[in-house]
Formats: sequence, structure tokens, C-alpha cells
Amino acid sequence: MSEYQYQPLPANYIRLIQLLPDLDGNAPVRCQLLEYPIHMRKIGSHIYDALSYVWGPPPNTCHIEVIDGSECSVLSIRENCHAALARLRDPILPRFVWVDSICINQEDNKEKTQQVRMMTGIYALASRVVVWLREPYKVGSIMDNGRGLEFIRRAAEHCAWSTMITDHDINLELEPQDAKDIMIVLKRSWFRRIWVLQEVAAAREVVMMDGLHEVHGYAFSFGLDVLRLKTESLPWQEETMRRAHRISTLMMGTRLRTPTPSTHDIASDQFTLGLHTLSALIDMFHDHDATDRRDKIFALLGMGSDVPIGFSANYDMTWSQVFHKLARSLLIGDEHSALSHLETWDDHEIAVMRTKIMVLGRVIEAESTRETNGVQLGMIKWRSEQDTYTLGDRFSNCAAKSIRKNDLVCMFPAARLPSIVRPVYNGAGLPYLFIIAVTMNLTEWGNATDNPVPTWCDTSASITDSPSAWVGCRAVWDW
Repeated sequence: MSEYQYQPLPANYIRLIQLLPDLDGNAPVRCQLLEYPIHMRKIGSHIYDALSYVWGPPPNTCHIEVIDGSECSVLSIRENCHAALARLRDPILPRFVWVDSICINQEDNKEKTQQVRMMTGIYALASRVVVWLREPYKVGSIMDNGRGLEFIRRAAEHCAWSTMITDHDINLELEPQDAKDIMIVLKRSWFRRIWVLQEVAAAREVVMMDGLHEVHGYAFSFGLDVLRLKTESLPWQEETMRRAHRISTLMMGTRLRTPTPSTHDIASDQFTLGLHTLSALIDMFHDHDATDRRDKIFALLGMGSDVPIGFSANYDMTWSQVFHKLARSLLIGDEHSALSHLETWDDHEIAVMRTKIMVLGRVIEAESTRETNGVQLGMIKWRSEQDTYTLGDRFSNCAAKSIRKNDLVCMFPAARLPSIVRPVYNGAGLPYLFIIAVTMNLTEWGNATDNPVPTWCDTSASITDSPSAWVGCRAVWDW
């Protein structure tokens, strides 16, 4: 059979996989690829499932058969995608599924750009999002028997009728082997992949699948919250739990989110979830993995509440160009400004800039360890007009990088909120300021109704309006 050939998609259409049923679970996976008008008005969710999974390493070693009338061709796919489709196939009825690696022509940058811009909406309109946790077996890896996922479900069931749960309320017997089984699940590559954040955040409903085992996303999130209360007595790994908590928090929110978004918004590339500012999302999630560096930014745009106008996924741009545009948008402003200079590189996730900042204060206290939900606590001292420091507010840091005592709080020219930087001296001249957190979210500092920025400082004033408040610096943004 010949290799499947993609045809151009009409505007505002997506492809859907119609998985053909088969009573034989070992039979070849057969399907049809259908063009679907996602922009057509419809009340409620659409009839397809959207798959969230890890592609796995190349090459494409598996095949599916694509039926088009009397024609039959083959499409090469990766092992993990094939395993997920085989698991989703029904023995009796056809099933509609959206899978990015199949439904988007990965060799066509124009189509890829257009489809990625609609991806938040694609997941939001799906009847449910299916999370496929399984990974291709590697020699030397630990095979999971499904006990970890099942134990998380049991933990949720155990406390399902409690309104307030504390460690003393949990009588669930948890042996060391149980903790190991749970960690096997949470250390799966899926929890490190950056695209999954948007995929579960947009979902109306989430189902977690691990081979033959499955659990509802809400039960998974609730069960994980219950088990987090056992952190002090069990050998959890802090970073693994922190990543899992970030994702489970997004899944918990699916029950509270507004119903199906407007198809007009999705078709016009304007639909976003509006969960956080783009800078806060980058602070929290830039350490997640992406095969294509550009996706570390593109995957977060659909969740941002303040994405700059004109900033959207574009696979004709290089990583250096995308990162350069982001740093100017969030930190130092217009590229024609004589007050700033910025360099980025295609082979590094780092930006080096010469610019000016306004120093607002410094960190006088920062917890060395984080709360079980990944939040770091600390305290800021603010500068006064007389250049002395006065007692300020406590803060909470949700960024991936930890804040330390003596880090500085400052404003960059294009920033809307204060940033945290760390001076690093190289023995000569001004120190380099390493950016730790692009945004300190003011609503998370102490009393959420008070603005803790010092009253003497007008952070909306430009450099030209208030030049004496701004000082030159060399800053480094290293992901």
C-alpha cells in the first residue's frame, strides 16, 4: 500500500480520526481521516475525544491503515501513538479522536501554525480529553502494573465524603511499595511535557489511562491532594510531586470553568483560557519539556490572560526570533529603543540584555523549602524615597526557580509587575542580574486587596518621565 498523502485543509477546519471498530484487539488499526468544520455553531461539546500523550522517540516504527472510499493507504506513526489508538478502539462502534501527530500535517509549517493557534479551542470543544500515560517499553525501565494509578483513585474514594481533610483524617494504609508504585506513575514523561498543561486546562472532562487501567481526572487530582498530606512520612520526591500538583490543579479547575467556548473565538485565533498572565505562566512552567524549543512559549499562549497583540504561534520563526520577541514584549520594550540591547541564540535558551531597571526592594527572608503545593514563602523589604529600606510584605513564589535572601525586586521598562533578579558579580564592573521570576503576582502577596508596591514609586512612569529612578544594568534570562 502507498503512503498516505495529506491534502490542504479548508480554513477553520480540523481533521478527525474515525477509528474503525474491530472485535480482534490485535488487528491492524484502521481509520478514516475526516475534515471537520470546527467553526460551525454547536451547543455543548463536540463528539470527538482529544488525546494528550507523549510522542516518544523517533522513528515512526508503526503503521495505521487509512481508508478513503475504495482506496487504502498507510500512515507511519510512533509506537506510543499506535498503542493509544489500539486501546481507544471500540470492538463494535466507530470512535472519533483528535491526535496532533496525525491530524496535523507535521511537514507543512503553514498548516501547523494555523492548527496550533486553534489548539486550545480544539481541546476545549472535545467531549473529553484522554490522557495516555503509557510509554514505549525501554530495556532497563520499570514496568508499571497499574497499582499506582489505582491507589490514587482509592485515596480519592477513601476521603470522598470529607469536607475538610487533614493528615489525621486519613486512615489509608500506605506501604513503602505503594509509594514507589505511585512515584512510577508521577515520573512518567507526560507530567514533564509542556503541551499537556494547556490540554488538561482546556478540557471539559479528563480521563487518565495507563494501559488497561483508567481513572477520572477529578478523582486523580483529589486522590493526589489526599496523598500529598502524607509527604512528611513518605519518600516523595519534591520536584516530581510539584510537577504533578501543578497539573492536578489545572484538572481540578475543569469543573469550575465556563462551558464550551464560542466557536467564533476559536476560528479567529482569539480564544484563550485566561488563567494567568503570560509572564506568570512562563515563570511557573518554562522548565517543562518540549521537543521543539518554540513550543515552550507557544504551548502557554492559549492559557495567557494578557498575550501581546500579534504574538501567536508561528513555525516560520526560529527559536531565537521567538525568544527575542518574548523578552522585548515582557521586559525591555521596543527594539528601536536606544536604552536597550538584546541578544538571543538558536542553540541556547538564554537572553542577554543591556537595559535599565527601577529597584523597588530586596528579599530579606526566603524559605529554603517549599510548601507541598510547590509555593515558596518569604518577605520583602521596600526601598523608601530616602533610599533606606522599610519593612514590607510577605510574598509567595510559584515560579519554577527558587528565590533567595538578598535577591532584588525591580521593574523592567516593559513589565507590568515587579520582577525578582539575583546580582552575580564577575569581579569587575556592574554585576549581571539573573532573572529569577519575571513576575511577582501581587495578588499573592499578603493581603490580596492591597498593592504592596511602595507609594513613592510610580511603576507606570516611563524612563523618560522619571529618569533618575532608573539605573543601567546587564540582565540575563536563562531558562
